[in-house]
Amino acid sequence: MEPSLQRAWQLYRFHRYPLALEETVKFLGQCPESADGHCLLALINGKLNRENEAFQNAEDAIRYASEWSYTHYCQGIISYWFNCLDMAISSIQMSLRHYPEDSDCYELLAIIHLVRKEYLSALEEAEKGLAYNPEHIGCLTQKAYALTESHREREAIEVYENILAINPTETIAQGMIGKFEVARGRYREALPLLRNALRDNPNWEVAQQSWKQALCGSYSVYGAISKIRTTIFFEYLGLCFVMLMVVAAIFIYFVSEMKQGILEHALLSLLIGAAVSASLLMLIYLLADGYLHLVSRLLLLYDTQMRRTIIWQRVSQWMKHSLYRLLWIAGMIIAAVVFIYLKANRN
Repeated sequence: MEPSLQRAWQLYRFHRYPLALEETVKFLGQCPESADGHCLLALINGKLNRENEAFQNAEDAIRYASEWSYTHYCQGIISYWFNCLDMAISSIQMSLRHYPEDSDCYELLAIIHLVRKEYLSALEEAEKGLAYNPEHIGCLTQKAYALTESHREREAIEVYENILAINPTETIAQGMIGKFEVARGRYREALPLLRNALRDNPNWEVAQQSWKQALCGSYSVYGAISKIRTTIFFEYLGLCFVMLMVVAAIFIYFVSEMKQGILEHALLSLLIGAAVSASLLMLIYLLADGYLHLVSRLLLLYDTQMRRTIIWQRVSQWMKHSLYRLLWIAGMIIAAVVFIYLKANRN
């Protein structure tokens, strides 16, 4: 099969970057002066986080077609991906000199200004793009973001509604309108919008938080469990653990048989109390936490492949951000070892 640049572009759009890279390299072996091929190679290497190769490919594309606006636009994208924002702006401005009506360029400029928190400038660039293409989804989205960050939420909602009028399946607009609906207390209306947004982008934190709030507002049981989970009891989990550990240790000390030495018995009581207290705390927490996320995922996800991805992401976050949940396991193991050791010595 002959290498095809069109096939390579398709692989790139389907996020199959290694295969796209292989196909593009083969194509450039036959057509080494193809600026389009070098642009695609730059984008692929950018996605594969190969910074030096991506910049070199972008420069090669410009060398072969310096008058083509897309080569400069491609260099602007690569610069933005690797946080070279000044270079990205310079490249986009060069692209606009060759093709001043390119709304994609204005969208990227708006994104860069948003990253820099220059909301007025972002709004201006988005408006310039919309002057050439009033239905450009990217420019409309960046305009809505800029309005939102400028606390002009009513105008932002109108822009998101305009986006959905142009493309009813646009999930970013659905997610943002869902967020606004939650803020208004219209939880039932927000749920389907947020569900669609999270199916398309499961890692979107804004939509995740709004989704949970919408569930709490829509389902009384979910809301009640959420309140239990976020009480002072769990906000000050470490303090509660120490208090329960002391109480349990005192209780075990006085109700157990005093066959071993006082110091040995106190140590054993303290360790057993710590293990019991930690186990109870974690059991309560995990039941509440597990219920919340189980209901959230069951209501949200129906696609098996996506569900597996979400479950693994949830496990990763659970281990990364909640190390203290694992400490009680270590405490129980230590308590068991000490208990066995003390028992053996006593006998």
